[in-house]
Amino acid sequence: MSKNCVFAIIGTTGVGKSKLAVELAKVIKGEVYRGYDTITNKIPLNEQDGIPHHLLGYVDESKEYTVQDYERDATKKIDEIHGRGKWPILVGGTHYYLQSTIFKKSLILTDEKNIPTVGTATVDSKPSDYEKIHESKTNEELYKKLQDVDPLMANHWHINDRRKILRSLQVYETTGKRQSEWIKDSEDNRAKSNTLRYPLCIFWLYSDPNILEQRLKNRMYGMVDNGLLDEIAQFRKRHKSQDPQEIDYTRGIAQSIGFCEFEKFFKMLESTDNKTSDRLEEIKEQALEEMNISNRQYARRQVKWIKNKLIPQCKLTKDKDVQAYSYLLDATDLGLWDKQCRDVATEIAQKFLNKKPMPDPGSLGKAAQEILKTIKEPKSALTWKKYYCKTCSKSAAETRDGVAREVWLNGDDEYQQHIRSRQHKKNIKYREMLETNPHLRKKLKIAQSDNEKTAPNSSDGKDAS
Repeated sequence: MSKNCVFAIIGTTGVGKSKLAVELAKVIKGEVYRGYDTITNKIPLNEQDGIPHHLLGYVDESKEYTVQDYERDATKKIDEIHGRGKWPILVGGTHYYLQSTIFKKSLILTDEKNIPTVGTATVDSKPSDYEKIHESKTNEELYKKLQDVDPLMANHWHINDRRKILRSLQVYETTGKRQSEWIKDSEDNRAKSNTLRYPLCIFWLYSDPNILEQRLKNRMYGMVDNGLLDEIAQFRKRHKSQDPQEIDYTRGIAQSIGFCEFEKFFKMLESTDNKTSDRLEEIKEQALEEMNISNRQYARRQVKWIKNKLIPQCKLTKDKDVQAYSYLLDATDLGLWDKQCRDVATEIAQKFLNKKPMPDPGSLGKAAQEILKTIKEPKSALTWKKYYCKTCSKSAAETRDGVAREVWLNGDDEYQQHIRSRQHKKNIKYREMLETNPHLRKKLKIAQSDNEKTAPNSSDGKDAS
């Protein structure tokens, strides 16, 4: 095995990645590559156990830290660790960022000034500048333009995914080549050559979702006890002193779970006459519940990314010179942590470093066997599409809170699973009832034409049923 090996520990939020990273580093002479101490759940100093941790909380909160920034800083730090004769262990952060670091990217590169490029043409590194140029155009106008110049990419995005639509248009207008063509060239190139930057061993810490949900809830209350609200208050104070505008919760550190959920609470708290009201405590409990929901949803998205993106990409390296080995460790029962996580990971890591035969990933237990066998070879990104289910989508008149709901499904698998679901079949009957009950239709103020509206980027314009 080449001397520039890298380890990565992946999994959902709250599953124990930092703990395993420290335990593994103590055995293999590793260093951990891992702001806000509490809201980002940064591992505290007393739990680092003397293991060097890098790039931990060093990013300026006022700056947007892009995937290109992360890739540049991470690869530089990895090279430094290798230079000291030690092994980097990547843990934490967004799996998309981690994947951009361990896999070579032939689609989006960076020049010597660290400006993102596509092929040989430079794309502005500040999407906001490009957004300003087109700020007078509606989402519909931008989407129609993308349909004209690059219909394959248009099929990827929802009509309201303004930033993604603008990015696809920006690639085309800057390079003279469709983004879908860059993706195809990139996929063809990856199929022919080594895609990994380093020999890689990945440990996926997995927990049963029901057990994990309670663990996440307990951790959330622990974050509150450790100063979560004080941290958010400090952030808001600094933001107001630098920028009087409303906080953009889609960018930078403000995207972290907790900031947006407590917006209403802090607005009330900051008003002079509500500091001790019963209503304030009620709003706080609502914020905690919203944060709890956000954590659960984020954990599901993380698992989906690992199963659909990261592990399949690792599988494609099995016949190449530089390979990735991926193993699922069952972290459901913390009482079995040492046996099922720590001991297994350290044994596999030592085999990896000493060029010993690697175990079959499916041999590590029932969870590994059942979950890994469901992971398929990756499809071309160009075959992926969003589906709109108008059967399950509801107008404002049909919802309790008066807010319209659109139901979109990501990719074929999610779409097929949705149309087989009990809720979808229930909604089919509901739509049939509307067709035959004019009084109910009139009560809900739903016109026949509303029910027959086709989403702008549905795959075939037909009803999801």
